[in-house]
Amino acid sequence: MDSSGKVVYSRNHNVFSDTLQSINHSSDDSPTTSSANGTRLSLSVKEISSTENFANSLVHFPNGHFVTVVGDGEYITYTALAWKNKSFGNGISFAWTPDSNTYAVLESKVKLKLFKIFKERTGVDMMEADSWSIERLHGGTLFGARRNGFVMFWDWETDEIICRVDTDAKNVISYVSSTMLSIHHPSSSLLVWHWITGGDHTQGLLL
Repeated sequence: MDSSGKVVYSRNHNVFSDTLQSINHSSDDSPTTSSANGTRLSLSVKEISSTENFANSLVHFPNGHFVTVVGDGEYITYTALAWKNKSFGNGISFAWTPDSNTYAVLESKVKLKLFKIFKERTGVDMMEADSWSIERLHGGTLFGARRNGFVMFWDWETDEIICRVDTDAKNVISYVSSTMLSIHHPSSSLLVWHWITGGDHTQGLLL
């Protein structure tokens, strides 16, 4: 789902879409006329296209203009409206910046590439990224990569390490225009991490 509420998902090779803004809510907050947390919603789903690869994940660009399908060892970026192929290549994981201009592709567990405006960025040197096997990438305000035992975060532009969090993780969420991120632990506990660029920058709260 993108920031406007547009939902895109796949079933096998077929791609479907709807928007949560199409759901009518009453102007009052009566529990009989509005959707409570956990309510199953009825969506007017429409099939918009199909994918060439079997999707393991779909990644929305923050501006909502593109959707990237990752699967079968490849990634394909499509325009969100016309579903036209914008870019493609080898990849097992994908991450983006909040401004949608830069994204990262993990071609293999030891090969990482960055792109800016759909052109490969040269001279990339994410410190220590080539010294361990990467399991998955995470986008947002910081560029994150994880493996068993820790998650590393870099600055997208300078390639400098911002912080390393020593924990196993099954998901990482970086909040746009914020210095907060959350790390979801396999045990269902939640690490909420705060960073400050350029100083003593890590502190955590385990929930």
